[in-house]
Amino acid sequence: MQDSYRENGWLQPGVPADIFSVPRRHLHLCAAALASLPASFAFGQAGCPGQGSCLAEHQNPGCENVECCQIVCAVDPFCCSSQWDSYCADEGWAYCAASCAGPLSGDCLTPHADPACFDAECCSTVCTADPFCCEQQWDEVCASAAYAACVVACGGSLAGDCLIPHETPSCNDGGCCDDVCGADPYCCQAQWDDVCAQEAWDLCVSCGSPTSGSCYTTHGPGCDNEMCCQTVCSYDSFCCLVEWDAFCADAADLLCAPCGVASAGSCFAPHGAGCDDETCCLSVCVIDSFCCTSAWDSTCVGEAIELCSACGSPATGDCFEANELPFCNDAVCCEAVCALDDYCCNAEWDGFCALAAMQTCGGCGLPESGSCLMPHMTAGCDDLECCGATCGSDPYCCDIAWDEFCVAAAEGECSFPPCYGLCSADFDANGIVNASDMALLLGAWNTTNPCGDVDGSGVVNSADLAMLLGSWGPCGSE
Repeated sequence: MQDSYRENGWLQPGVPADIFSVPRRHLHLCAAALASLPASFAFGQAGCPGQGSCLAEHQNPGCENVECCQIVCAVDPFCCSSQWDSYCADEGWAYCAASCAGPLSGDCLTPHADPACFDAECCSTVCTADPFCCEQQWDEVCASAAYAACVVACGGSLAGDCLIPHETPSCNDGGCCDDVCGADPYCCQAQWDDVCAQEAWDLCVSCGSPTSGSCYTTHGPGCDNEMCCQTVCSYDSFCCLVEWDAFCADAADLLCAPCGVASAGSCFAPHGAGCDDETCCLSVCVIDSFCCTSAWDSTCVGEAIELCSACGSPATGDCFEANELPFCNDAVCCEAVCALDDYCCNAEWDGFCALAAMQTCGGCGLPESGSCLMPHMTAGCDDLECCGATCGSDPYCCDIAWDEFCVAAAEGECSFPPCYGLCSADFDANGIVNASDMALLLGAWNTTNPCGDVDGSGVVNSADLAMLLGSWGPCGSE
């Protein structure tokens, strides 16, 4: 069929190749010539859209595709003032279906009976090499040529964005594509994957340079605020690869201006657009522009928790309480615990992390922390199990101080080992280290009896006696 079209000189079945040379009562202009019309020419044609196909004649004026209707009526007003006759239908086909970038032209990557295709640059590239594709039919040869020239070639008009991974090789900016593929040929031979996209960011983008210019004015590619630059360019790579034009500046004003303003509100609570932490705000808006252009809703809060949570973040939970998120709200304690168990910062702050925090940061289980039955100004107490249970219900006891309320909670919640007193050597729990406590220690000498094991070493010996003598007198006076 394709060869018969070539031999017989048909543009499409039933349409003669010299259609434009037939005497007409209408003005005929090729689609490209429309660009030469005066800038003041009115394209808002009455009758557009109308009823009926732009490619078929009908009695009423206008046709159903607004853009095609306006193009045809701009050169042939009869079609919108009287009726869409056969001449109008021919013009609709010529200007809209059979011309590069015509509003009714076919997909450049799919064979179709009409000539030309919808992408002007790709269409021109293919037809320059093979005029048949624009003179007679966009066949399989044309579609294959379009794929090779426009999709998988560096700088192809239908190639994927250089800064975003895609399944085909190469990308749409020729210079950046050449740089990336020079370093990593896979990107132009197989697929522009995540690695290629990151290489494009590293090799082709200049975000954050003080010499780049403000993100809110026009200039060369990139801008001086790294996070804002990356946010804008993730939506429009032209801004980082070609020019930071008015569209980029407007996008920055829309996406970046609400970020980092103290009055914007916390990133971890719903409110209007943007939030008070610039880095977190831009990190969220790069994946969800709604958060910076409309409102910081519960979805944005969830994204902020996922992207911005870190040791000390207000979005995280109390260090002494288990929760499903990683990290906790005390930066120093969080980092200390995660240095011991990185699961707590990489996956979840579970019960083990909370217990580790109580031991590491809350003074739980340390002999020097003081008795759980004696108020003291330091956090935690010396019995690990009791301390953990008490701080789990009242974090103040491990955050600030072990006051009388903590003691009361411990008395109600905890069971203690034999000879547990108000201070470390108060074996009879009367609040005073004296001769009765020494008698208990000497009676347990050289045994594992906890009544006498002041230092918790597991054996009662001279070290315990020395500590008892050092604690002599009322508990809390040493």
